[in-house]
Amino acid sequence: MKKLLSFIAVAALSLALPTAAGAGLPKASSTLIVPGGSIGGVALGATSGQITTAWGKTPECKTQCRYPGVAPTGETEAFANVLLESKTDNAPYKAWMITIAVGTKVVGEKAKPDFNTPLTAYKTSKGIGLGSKESELKAAYHGLKTVSDVAGNKVYELPGGGEKGTIFVLFNSTKITSITVESHHGG
Repeated sequence: MKKLLSFIAVAALSLALPTAAGAGLPKASSTLIVPGGSIGGVALGATSGQITTAWGKTPECKTQCRYPGVAPTGETEAFANVLLESKTDNAPYKAWMITIAVGTKVVGEKAKPDFNTPLTAYKTSKGIGLGSKESELKAAYHGLKTVSDVAGNKVYELPGGGEKGTIFVLFNSTKITSITVESHHGG
């Protein structure tokens, strides 16, 4: 439960932060997701310089590098986000959490995942990415652990080496709406 709560807190913080004007989605040369390792050429442990080399410049990239898409008023944008941390006062900040997520669109009176984003091109070597079905995820990765399954919102973790892991979220959907690669839980 602690793992789920820390993930939700970090995800909520990431979504609540203001969008940087002019940033835009990553301009990555790779769309490969390596569970427990990297997303789109940005690896766990990458410095802000390595992140901006891989994904392009963004106005602020010290403890967070945010790459938001564009969404109509009242809807949320797809985004890519990298959180960085420093182990000591003099150490450089390095990526510990990398996330890509779809936005939402309003259909009737409900917010629904909007899979109309270039981030759906990002896939693992097994073809899993944003918009993949839950059944495809389970068939591709047999080591999945259910972290949460509440009211149609499902969170699965694919453990990696040590504390590393990859989180797949199916928010109000049977399809993956966000993918996070992390070097440890929490922050």
